[in-house]
Parts: sequence; C-alpha cells; structure tokens
Amino acid sequence: FVSVSSDKTGVVYDGKEGTVMHKLDAKAAHKGSVYCVSWSPDSTKLVTSAADKSLKFWNAADGSNTGSVSLGKDQGDMQNSVVWANAGTVVSLSLSGALNVVPEGADAPSKVIYGHKAPATALAYDASADRIVSGDIEGRVIVWTATNDEKTQFEGAIVSGGE
Repeated sequence: FVSVSSDKTGVVYDGKEGTVMHKLDAKAAHKGSVYCVSWSPDSTKLVTSAADKSLKFWNAADGSNTGSVSLGKDQGDMQNSVVWANAGTVVSLSLSGALNVVPEGADAPSKVIYGHKAPATALAYDASADRIVSGDIEGRVIVWTATNDEKTQFEGAIVSGGE
C-alpha cells in the first residue's frame, strides 16, 4: 500500500508486513501537500495529485518519477484527487470541480470536463461500469460515463450533526 501526506512525500509499504519498501523520489517531489495517490490497473505505476496543481507519475517498484503534468496556476486548479481510469489514462479532480482526463505520458489533459459548481473533493472510478463518480462540498454527486462525458447528477441536503 502507499501513503501520501502534507509533507510532500509518499511512502510505499509491503502490504503483508507493513514495512517500508521505499519512498517516492524526493528530488521529484511535489511542491505542495500531496492529497491523493492511485495505483495503475496492473499495479506497476502510481499517480499522485497535489496542492501544487500537478500530477506526478511514479514507478511503483522503486519510487522513481516517470513524468509530471502541470494543470494550472489558480487556487481552483489544486488537484484534490486522482484515479487511474484504465490502463493508459488517469482522471484528476480540480478543486474547481473540473475533471482532467490525462493520457499517461502526455504533458497536458486530452480534455477537461466541467460539471460541479462548488469546490469538489471526492473522486472514484468504477471499472466494472467504466464510470467516474465525483462529489462536491454542496452535497452534489455526479456520475460520469467515461467514454462519452454523459453525466447524471444527484443532489442531497447537507446535514449537520447533533440536532
């Protein structure tokens, strides 16, 4: 398994023993807090997303950096989450709510998909249905069809506890 943190680092652990196998290459580290990490479908690569508005690609076996993509300069461009959508593509979620579709090895997204109107904070990929699910701070959940950008939106009330 892998952990990432606000100190801009990532650590790969042995899943059985829980011991540290290696750290992600510090020379290629993010310049801001790392918010998310995702394994490639074949478990040989990792991708991280961070406050520095970038994605970084890593070799899972040794922690070496294999690429980086910058996704903007504004606060809304912070990359809150990332998923490996299939063997050659990752999808990241900007704070602004934009989904960035990034082919592995590219230096920019192949497309950017918009849908959220509030800061977005959650992202998941359902491989069995080839769908992406994202959520924002206003309780809006959007289910995206990865192949054609169709979306279904769900809205719920924000509930506060204790009353």
